[in-house]
Parts: sequence; structure tokens; C-alpha cells
Amino acid sequence: MKHLSIVSTLLALGSFGLFAQPYNLVYVSSTGADTAACGQRSAPCATFQHAATNTSTAGEVDALDAGDFGVIYLVHPITIDGKGLASISTGASCTGAVIAAVCIFDFDPGAIVLRNLSINLAASSNNYTGIEASGSSAVYIENVHINGAKDFCVYNVNTPTVIHNSNFSNCGVSGIYATGVSPLTIEDVVINNSLIGLNVAPGAGPWPAGSSVSVAIRNSNISQNTTGIS
Repeated sequence: MKHLSIVSTLLALGSFGLFAQPYNLVYVSSTGADTAACGQRSAPCATFQHAATNTSTAGEVDALDAGDFGVIYLVHPITIDGKGLASISTGASCTGAVIAAVCIFDFDPGAIVLRNLSINLAASSNNYTGIEASGSSAVYIENVHINGAKDFCVYNVNTPTVIHNSNFSNCGVSGIYATGVSPLTIEDVVINNSLIGLNVAPGAGPWPAGSSVSVAIRNSNISQNTTGIS
């Protein structure tokens, strides 16, 4: 009987260990729950942050239905796909004084992809930024709509970034602020009703005055801003 009891215990621990492993594909839902094992379609997580924690490196988080799935702090390669359903309406501390809905900071080599998301910060009185990207790997922002960020819609610190098919509006400081020397590509992007549409400052921060950065703009509309490009 002792032998059978020990075997049963080991099996139980083995099963728990399997479920605790990160998944390649994790789901969030408005009816989900953040648990150590959440993420499968039958047991989705409730927030992007918890789902990202349960996702393996270079894995993906998908939204199953409409909902506000909260702020995200990303430190490893991952794809966050809102499927055109997911939204974020608040922010959290990223680096320094920046408070953002999505924080990408000091991550491992590899790409981070943000896709099919809506970030609406208009209802908040806080100086929120939509997305802050600070690191050395590639960031892809695809079909992301940011509205009402009192600070920056996208704040980019020396991060190679491609922004495609996205819309940034009513950004208090800049639609896109880019500092450092990493390349920036903007394609099929609309930036409007902001103080500055696109602000490129390669000599800001630790980078010496006279630094240069490569910026490619294709099929984009930067208009109805106090200053278009600075």
C-alpha cells in the first residue's frame, strides 16, 4: 500500500509539473482566470501580463474575445495578438518617469510583435504613453490603434522598429518619438491631432550630438498636427 501511495504522489507531481510548463500559444479571455496553469483555450488567462508570463520565449498570446486585458511588461521575444478584439485603457511604470500601456524593456534577443490591438487612454487624466520600447532587439507594431495618450503614443529608445498599418491620434506630446541610432520604418501609418506627429531625436540622451538615424516613411499620413515632423 505504501508503494501504491508513493506512485500516486509522483504521478500527481508529474502532472502538475507538465501543466506548469510555459506554452507556445496562450489565450486570454474576458471570462479567463490568472492561474499558474492558465493559457490553454479551455482555460484562458484573464490578463495579457499573466498570459505573457505563461508563454515560452518566441511564443504567442491571442485574445479569444473582446475585453480590456490590462498593461503589459515584456522582457522576452513574444507576439501579442489582440485579434482586433483586445484593448488596453491604463498604464504602469516602465522606465524613469514613463508610464505606458505596453512596456518593452531590456529583453532577450529576438522580435517582439504587437498586433491587432487598441490602446485607448483618452479617459485617463494621467500622462500615459501608449507603447515604450527600450532595448536592442526588433519590435514590430502592426494594426495597432492608439488614442488619447497624454504623453507619447509610441516612445522608442534606440530600438529597431517597424510600424505598419497603424493609427495614432490625439497624442499629447508626439505620435512617435524616436531617440538613439536604431532604424525606424513607418508604413501605412496615420498620425493626427497631436502636438508633434513624428519627433526624431538621435542626439538625445546618451547619444552624442550629431548622431544620425535611418527613418523610412512609406504611404503614411502625418497631418493635422501642430508640428508634422521634427
